[in-house]
Amino acid sequence: MKTVKIALVLLLSTFLYTNANAQILRNSFLIGGSMNFDYSSGKTTVESSNKPDVNRNEPTSTVFGIEPRFGYFLADNFCLGLNLDFRLNSTTADYTNKRGETNSSTTTTTRLITGPFARYYGALSDNVYAFGEVSFGGGLDSRLVSDPNDSLNLNGPQSVSVSNLQFGVGPGLNFFLNDYVAFEALAKYTYSQSTFTAFNDKARTIGSNIRFTVGLQIYFRAITAGIKQ
Repeated sequence: MKTVKIALVLLLSTFLYTNANAQILRNSFLIGGSMNFDYSSGKTTVESSNKPDVNRNEPTSTVFGIEPRFGYFLADNFCLGLNLDFRLNSTTADYTNKRGETNSSTTTTTRLITGPFARYYGALSDNVYAFGEVSFGGGLDSRLVSDPNDSLNLNGPQSVSVSNLQFGVGPGLNFFLNDYVAFEALAKYTYSQSTFTAFNDKARTIGSNIRFTVGLQIYFRAITAGIKQ
């Protein structure tokens, strides 16, 4: 399977100051986030000594995501803020119906999840800070299932609405490139629940994963910009 993953960085700031005595102190702000694009596609061959080889196409998936973040330091080293997770996902999969015909269906998902996060920072050196993050989020997925040949008996495209709840916790590191911009690495465990109704059936899925992300963050104060003093 070929997988192409491109990690991009979202930078957003309307405050840039020449005074560079930065600080993660009370009344400071945090703006940053990440952007990603993921494409995967491939083919699997099953070889058997007694039966003919079977070639199978794996699902083709394209994902685009953007995760901006805004935070405010209520106290020295303690930040409370808001996360936004927006994703577009298109997956095309082959299947075989009862008549032995091979067709494909496409599921397009639009996701929007938002919620608060809290962080506490500790200095490891002059320009390296460790932090712990806890987050909670909720939102909706809108899924559209399209089957051009109607082999799944959908009677046209079907729209599915999914309710999501997420809880996440994990450690991270900030490596400050200068007095107000930091390269960030975060490893996060996420527990999630999804509830949806589709094809006259109500269901709930429960999942967990560990996710590693990188990005850039900007820290500044209302009058003087910066992160450490």
